[in-house]
Amino acid sequence: MLIIFKKTSFYGEVILFFLILSFFITAIYSQIKRLQISCNCFGELSDEKLGKSTYPRIVFLFILLNLLFFSKIEVGITTYSFEKNFMLCFASINIMILYYLSKNFKKLTTLRRIPKS
Repeated sequence: MLIIFKKTSFYGEVILFFLILSFFITAIYSQIKRLQISCNCFGELSDEKLGKSTYPRIVFLFILLNLLFFSKIEVGITTYSFEKNFMLCFASINIMILYYLSKNFKKLTTLRRIPKS
């Protein structure tokens, strides 16, 4: 919530940095100790394990955070109009749905089909 308001966005960015850093350290620790930790990043939508596929995601999130942190653009929910905020929320939901569908495409296509009577 801190990142969506202009007055508190700096604090939100700092907290996000430490959150991404702790996630990176946890991923390294679990790989060194050979722990099988389920990520469940989107809850029950996708069943993933922490591992080598986690690092590109962490790097991608870190790059996005750096762009946000070092850009001079003011970020906040009050900066944009209602229509633009609605479109951004809708786009975010669509991205999560596409991610879920791409992860579960094989499961979705191999479901048993109901025979015609």
